[in-house]
Amino acid sequence: ALHRDGKLDDAAALYRAIPKGKPQHPDARHLLGMIACAQSRFEAALSDFDAAIAANGRAPDFHANRAFALHGVGRWGDAAEAARRALKLKPDHPEAANTLGNALAAQADWAGAADAYRAALKARADYAEAGANLGVALAALGRDKEAAAWLRPALAALPAHGPAQGAWGDLRLKAGDAAGAAKRYTAQLALHPANPAAWEALGRARHQLDPADDRPPAVCWRRAARVAPLLPVSWAHWGSAARRAGDRLRTAQAFQTAAILQPGDAGALSNLAMARRDLG
Repeated sequence: ALHRDGKLDDAAALYRAIPKGKPQHPDARHLLGMIACAQSRFEAALSDFDAAIAANGRAPDFHANRAFALHGVGRWGDAAEAARRALKLKPDHPEAANTLGNALAAQADWAGAADAYRAALKARADYAEAGANLGVALAALGRDKEAAAWLRPALAALPAHGPAQGAWGDLRLKAGDAAGAAKRYTAQLALHPANPAAWEALGRARHQLDPADDRPPAVCWRRAARVAPLLPVSWAHWGSAARRAGDRLRTAQAFQTAAILQPGDAGALSNLAMARRDLG
């Protein structure tokens, strides 16, 4: 009851009391891991899930939740492997299939991710998060019509799904609806202000809205470059905006950074050469 009511610290104290008498009590360790995940303490969760699995390796939920924690610490290959273990034990495990999709998406295997999300939805037809994730994967694959069919209902059910907001923004921008795209990217950034790709995309949408005014998109591209200084496209866009504004020094600085981040890239080298010519 404490866990269900959101009293996670109290529930954790109760679950910790159980292993004192039975140090390898798998259910208690699993529940402790779930609480740690809910608090975004994924490394601690892994310790608990590992202990639970050592005591009982046949419980699919243990492997599924371990996969979720592994994804939380960025160990995407291990997360996919753990999710597959859960699915081997219970092929219709929706959460395991969804986490498998997330792990594959993080590795840019969008086709594999889409298959995993479909499996999650086959196991649970009303799984809104898997539907949103499937829409994102289909958009990444360029299957825009199918993506839109999943993203519309998903965003109605889960407006706080940041990647779905971004994917819908991408679809609107491709369709020429820059205002609609900007609205979606703004919603995405309200959820995740440190998302460089969303800032970069919002800059492109604002540039489409008014190509004659480089100031609004330049603000976005500067923000993207500050959030993720290793993102070359933001520096390239920022350099282009600075050049149109007649700021030769900033143009050269931005294009030089983009060229450093993309060694040997013909476009980046061409932009840098042009900027240096402008400087004289």
